[in-house]
Amino acid sequence: SEIGNMLVRDIAKQDSISRKEIMFRQRGRAFLLISFAIAGGGALLLSVFFTLFLSRPLKRMKEAVVTMANRDFSVRLPVTSHDEIGSLSESFNFMAEALEREEALRKHLTSNIAHELRTPLSIMKANVEAMLDGVIKDNASGIRNIEMEVEKLISLVQGIEDITKAEASFFLKKDYVMLGLR
Repeated sequence: SEIGNMLVRDIAKQDSISRKEIMFRQRGRAFLLISFAIAGGGALLLSVFFTLFLSRPLKRMKEAVVTMANRDFSVRLPVTSHDEIGSLSESFNFMAEALEREEALRKHLTSNIAHELRTPLSIMKANVEAMLDGVIKDNASGIRNIEMEVEKLISLVQGIEDITKAEASFFLKKDYVMLGLR
């Protein structure tokens, strides 16, 4: 009765298998190194490309913010996408437009205030000079004119204070609402 088979290899054949195994390992290692180098280089190039592509709108936004910090509110950003960056660009443009309007209103208001303050001051100065030069003989009437102009100045300053308080109250309430504090 036969229990099993025994196979025996020659030493020469064993040597040729190990040489084939060594060659296979060397070629496999070279293939893996080349594959990793190609995949790693490709991944590196793609990451650099996507980083530059995705960071360009943020760089433009940073430059626009710096321009706006220098009080140039005319800067606008192009809205090139409908994602978060595009939404941020739209919000930035809305903010820039609002700041530009506010700056124009501020300049107009400052100009009006300067004009309104200059008029009573000029009248008071003219009355004082006229009294000093003797053109106005009745100092009491000159002083009454000056007093009326002082009352106008007080009224103007009070109006400015009221506007300032109203604006501060409005913006404070607006900030509370925006923060959800109501």
